[in-house]
Amino acid sequence: MDKQENFLERLKFSPAVTICTWLLIGVGYCNFFVKDWEVLFSVLILSLASLIYFVYFFFKTGQAGQILTGIIITFLIMGLCAAVPIVGWIALIIFVLYNIGKSFENIKNLLPNTINALVIYFILFSVEMDFFDAELAMALYMVSVGIFAYGIEKNKFSSEVVYLRYSILFLSIPLIILSVLSIFSALRNLFNINLLTQKIQVQTPQQVGGYTRVNGVEVSAYTRNVTQTVAQTSTSITAGSGAMTSSLVKDASGIVAELSEEKTHQSELKNIVNRNPENDFKTNSEYKFYYKDDLDRGKVQNFINAVVAIGNMPNLVIGDIEGYFDDTLWGKGDNGVVVTDLYIYCVGGFGADSFYLDISNIISINFSGMVNKKIILETSEKKYEMLLTQSNKGAEIVYELIKSKIYI
Repeated sequence: MDKQENFLERLKFSPAVTICTWLLIGVGYCNFFVKDWEVLFSVLILSLASLIYFVYFFFKTGQAGQILTGIIITFLIMGLCAAVPIVGWIALIIFVLYNIGKSFENIKNLLPNTINALVIYFILFSVEMDFFDAELAMALYMVSVGIFAYGIEKNKFSSEVVYLRYSILFLSIPLIILSVLSIFSALRNLFNINLLTQKIQVQTPQQVGGYTRVNGVEVSAYTRNVTQTVAQTSTSITAGSGAMTSSLVKDASGIVAELSEEKTHQSELKNIVNRNPENDFKTNSEYKFYYKDDLDRGKVQNFINAVVAIGNMPNLVIGDIEGYFDDTLWGKGDNGVVVTDLYIYCVGGFGADSFYLDISNIISINFSGMVNKKIILETSEKKYEMLLTQSNKGAEIVYELIKSKIYI
């Protein structure tokens, strides 16, 4: 009886997964049983819904910054090509080859989603192609949708991430197609070679032989200049559109691929499983993270001094510290994050916010970012952001440590 109840419990989906599942089932029902419904309608609905949510999520989480960075780098390299041709050409080739390599990596990461999407699309088209009848196709379709939903549900994602995963599912195919096309476009349009032909006038010497005039005067041989109009062709080499195309597609597909691989992008507290941090965390200076049994006392003391200087934070002593992240460029340690049993202390540098937060007041935790990682902690009154710049791996450890300190 208990096993049966556990099995039924596993089949209960969260509201977000339920909404997405019923949307897909509704599209499938219309696709297979509604008269005059075209399969392209189904594809259009799934694609547009996925695109709309992904664009919303893209700008909400600040992912556009990476693409903007790529555009700026591309313009700089194109300008280098114009200013210093040979050096610029070498830089351009390296840049495009790097983008192509990352595009192949992104394609690999998107393949699991692409396979799932292809299965769903194949079933949607199967009746029109006379592979299955409508009833069998609907049954297969519901099985494939259910399997994907179960895979999402078992990871205990928040609603925001559930919608993101479903949008990535149906965006993976066009992104892989764009990535492949961008690779060919980058290679074909790496350089613009322009041939310019113009007519110019040149003077050429002409030898005139000696002769005798009719009046008997002898004229010696001489050289004269003759003006002629000739065609002159010049070649100019500039950076082509391949660099920009490869950079844009690489960044866009890279963001989608990374988000699709992130297992705990955002978790709500009810889904956080309490763990024993003693078994999970340890000091790793390469990642700028220090655990309580091996703290860098010099860095930590500088952090405590910074907390004292701020003045409106609870008293902090070394013995209370569970984990410490050093977010300083030169390793001084006065900026970063400290986690204790009761509080989170964040001391930001370069004008960033500094704050402390009672862990018991946290109602949600969000972890995102590509170039740098951002931990967003939300209470019932306010949202707090910690942008960690010195180590993405270390930022992930801090995120996991904070989760481990949260108890329902």
